[in-house]
Parts: sequence; C-alpha cells; structure tokens
Amino acid sequence: MWRVLLLVFMLGLSHGVSAGAIQLAVGQSSPKWEGYKDNRAYRFAYVTPLEWGRAWLDDYDIRLHMELAYLNWQDALLSDKHGISITPMLRYQWNGFGLHWFVEGGVGATYVNGEIWTDRHLGSRWMFEDKIALGLAIDKHNEIALSAVHYSNADLADINDGADVFSISYSYIW
Repeated sequence: MWRVLLLVFMLGLSHGVSAGAIQLAVGQSSPKWEGYKDNRAYRFAYVTPLEWGRAWLDDYDIRLHMELAYLNWQDALLSDKHGISITPMLRYQWNGFGLHWFVEGGVGATYVNGEIWTDRHLGSRWMFEDKIALGLAIDKHNEIALSAVHYSNADLADINDGADVFSISYSYIW
C-alpha cells in the first residue's frame, strides 16, 4: 500500500513542473563477510529541478535538483528490503571530447523497512544516503551514469555497518 502512496506522491510533485526526469538504477552491494553473495539493489527515482539559488548557480554551470526514490534491496538471507529516500543533489555539467558530461553529489535521508540487509546490521531503519555519480547526457531526453551510494546511520545508533551500492542508471528527461 505504501508503494502506491509513494507513486501518487511522486506523480503529484510533477504537476505544474516544466521539467523533470525518472531514473532507474541497477546495482549491487558487496557483502561484509566472505562467503556471502553480492546483493542486488534497485532504485527508482523521480527527479525534479529546484529553483533555489539558480541565479548564481547558473553562472558556474551548476544545477540543483531533488531526487525522491523508491529502493528495493534484494536479500538472499532474509526478506527483501524496501525503502524511500529524498536527496538534494548538486550537478556540475561540462562538454569534453564532443560529449556532454556531468558529475553530481548529494546527501539525503532514507527510511528502509528493516535494520538487517543480509550480513550487514544497519543499526537503524533511518539512514543517510550519500550519493555521487558521473554521467553522460546522450541527448536532451536521455542520460546514463555510474554512481556510488553509501547508506549509514552516521553512528547515531549503537551499530552502524553501513552499506555501499555501486550502480548504473538510466534517466529519461521530459
């Protein structure tokens, strides 16, 4: 049920927005202990530009956007984990070798429906999402990127194994 509510919330944000994107990332997280399998992770995000600071950010080819994401972490030992995240992102864009590149990064908040993901004890259902990505704009509607995302409770809980997810993503921009 909460997945449906999340989808409605994400679609509601797009009402009246002139630009936005959807993004699908597929990645994996290496196990903490040897002998465990890699864990597959999926992240589906709605991306919307933010106007705050645009006047001075545009001078430096920097953009600010917000990512609202649904997470699905497959778990070989326990039930799959599901979560949501909200992450403001800064993006720097440039042209090089005849291509349109970007690098982006941000720190946001994540809620996941469990504290244990295979062999990692995350310590809390609430975590920070630290994301950095390097990507390529194929054209005005399509982008691909490689990203590294770290999930951690920043030692706000007694236990903090954290988890790193390395992924490839595709974004469609309208």
